[in-house]
Amino acid sequence: MTVLGASSSLKILSLRRGSVFKMPLTQKEGVRPKNPGDVDRTKYFVVLGIDDERILVGAVLINSEINKKLFPVIGAYQHRIASSEYSFLGKLESYVDCYSLKEIGYDRILAEARYVGMLNEADLAGIISLAISSPASKKLTLRKYHLL
Repeated sequence: MTVLGASSSLKILSLRRGSVFKMPLTQKEGVRPKNPGDVDRTKYFVVLGIDDERILVGAVLINSEINKKLFPVIGAYQHRIASSEYSFLGKLESYVDCYSLKEIGYDRILAEARYVGMLNEADLAGIISLAISSPASKKLTLRKYHLL
């Protein structure tokens, strides 16, 4: 694991199930840039688990809207979080997309992400339940992040 100084020590302590971070994500993490020519897209994400070697983090993305084109497939796997509960959302009601887990590099989060908060237990339980029940979730991946 890369040692990145005292502020990284605090980030390491914050990097746990239910913590929310914000950082630019790329197609490598399964995020399509919004505009032509862009190489990344800044997103909020919720940590659901960390692999045993601390190489990858399993996470789900937070979106301000549900993709209307994909709603018939992914709609049932969206968990609404209230802006009144989480100041980092501003005034936007948002949805955690539990349909598919994204894998993000552990060291990349330490180097680039900004910790913004922690989900409450009720929201986290709902999100984990949806992620486990999603048809896109593979048992091997769920076990890798200690969700099963």
